[in-house]
Amino acid sequence: MDKQQADSLVAEFGKQLGLPDLALADAGCWATFDGPVTVGFAFDPESGTMTLEARLDGVDLDPDRMKRAMAANFCWMDTGGAVFGLDRLGDQLVLRRRLPAASLDLAGLRSAVEALVIYTRAWTNRLGAGEQAEQAPAARRPIEAVLRA
Repeated sequence: MDKQQADSLVAEFGKQLGLPDLALADAGCWATFDGPVTVGFAFDPESGTMTLEARLDGVDLDPDRMKRAMAANFCWMDTGGAVFGLDRLGDQLVLRRRLPAASLDLAGLRSAVEALVIYTRAWTNRLGAGEQAEQAPAARRPIEAVLRA
């Protein structure tokens, strides 16, 4: 996949969601979904990957929460394939997922965004409320319930 194909994929995804202006720029683009969860989209032509990113708003970065987030990264079991990281500039915990763009289609992008939104909500609630992080998020809901922009 090249940049033009990535642009077309994200634009088509935006149209499906009622966001006709969703388009990759040089620095990517962002869309906010119910929750609210804001997801960033970026394409890297060198690695051939699409990166999705969501910030966990309102989560304090104390050592216990950070330890739980980093433990969730192990084998990506509790993050749906995403990994936690720290946005040092924004001082926020971030969930980020890289997808191989060569095999990425509209259904795959939609599924990946849906999962990222679900896991971001679940972990924001878990870490924000100080709940135990032992269990994965609840069963997936239909995308219409998750991705209303």
